[in-house]
Amino acid sequence: MKYVSKNIQQYFTEEQKDEYKQIKKRRNEFIRKNPLPRVKMYAKWNGKTWYAVPTRRSIWYIENKSEKEVIRSHFDRIKAFDEEITRLERHGMENKEIEICKAGNMIKRTTRWSSNENYIIQGKESRDYYSLIRVSDMRIRIMKWADIVKYFDLSDISK
Repeated sequence: MKYVSKNIQQYFTEEQKDEYKQIKKRRNEFIRKNPLPRVKMYAKWNGKTWYAVPTRRSIWYIENKSEKEVIRSHFDRIKAFDEEITRLERHGMENKEIEICKAGNMIKRTTRWSSNENYIIQGKESRDYYSLIRVSDMRIRIMKWADIVKYFDLSDISK
């Protein structure tokens, strides 16, 4: 199931929050109202036959071609919902980039393994890259905006 992390949801506008809730609701209703039946599957490489509820990866093993098309269209519909959620996630990431990637902001790493690292954003290097200065040893690192958005958050000092 495709979800957007709470860290990114904070940077949604009100319209995007409402749209995200509606997409999630429609996706869950579609899955609940259209459950997948158990179908007969067959693997040519070992000659075995079994009955199971198909997944996205096991479509190739479905024996009946008409069932295969119905299930494929079911998964394509779910994929369309997931693409809408991904579009909203990208908008949230762009909003977060605009807010935290300003020159002079102090950001901190939010991952578990190095949560005590603080960086100061020096400026934009190119279209996608920013130069960061690590506060502890004053080393300069070049980092892509998507990695900054995923792994960093605005420090309490910069808020």
